[in-house]
Amino acid sequence: MTQQLNEVETSTLFERLVKTGNQEKVKELIKKYYEKNDIGEGSSQDYRINKLELEKKALIKEIDELLKEPKPDVQIESTKEELSEDKGGLEHLLNEVKILTVDRTKKEKEIISLEEKIKKLENIVKTSYDPKRISELQRKMEDLRGKLAIKKTELSNAREKLVKKDDSVRKQIADLKGKIDSLQNTVRGLESEKKRNKSSKKESKLQLDKTRIDESEHKLKEISELVLQTQKAKRELEKMIEESKIKLDGDKKNRIKELFERQEENDDSELEEIKFLLSRKLDNKVI
Repeated sequence: MTQQLNEVETSTLFERLVKTGNQEKVKELIKKYYEKNDIGEGSSQDYRINKLELEKKALIKEIDELLKEPKPDVQIESTKEELSEDKGGLEHLLNEVKILTVDRTKKEKEIISLEEKIKKLENIVKTSYDPKRISELQRKMEDLRGKLAIKKTELSNAREKLVKKDDSVRKQIADLKGKIDSLQNTVRGLESEKKRNKSSKKESKLQLDKTRIDESEHKLKEISELVLQTQKAKRELEKMIEESKIKLDGDKKNRIKELFERQEENDDSELEEIKFLLSRKLDNKVI
């Protein structure tokens, strides 16, 4: 008889399949094995025994080939959150601050220039003795002082706007940072939840597959026991026939042959009748 599949080896093979992420393939193999285990009537005992052994060998071969196949690495995709609207608003504010800063600097330079011109005119007036010239210089100074007052007002307004924009930028940066921190916490939470779900799902699959593997192993064990029982019964019947030294008459010989063939078709109900007829032959030396 061909060597039977060892139960420990079977369990190890299926566990290796489950650990390498081949749960679906395990289900397929188990289903395939159950389907192939359904052997039709009319087959001889030897044929059925050989077929069972071939099916088990094929199952082992499929498992070995499957274990050789490379499995792709499972990659976890990061959660992508966009902050384009907030970013755009902040960039707009920063541009406004930049424009206001340039405008403030320009006005400050203009004010300095006007103050210097006024100071020069004042010095000229102090050293001049021409009334007409002095009057003209004073008129220019008044004009420059008017422009200086306007520029100082504009500078004050620009500084006020700049302070407000600066406060808005700081506030929006703080809000944006808070949103980023919140989103990062959300992403970390989602990743942790994904890992927990994956672990839980894997444990559930392992438990389900282990149950089906146990069922498959139990079925394999039943098949092996059935093969052994069938072979044992066949040997016993052959031995009883060989031990008989008296020729059987035609009808009873045919009857035993018929019962024996039916038993070979896995009809165990006829086994006792065969044993009974043969035991009578051995005891009485005649049937």
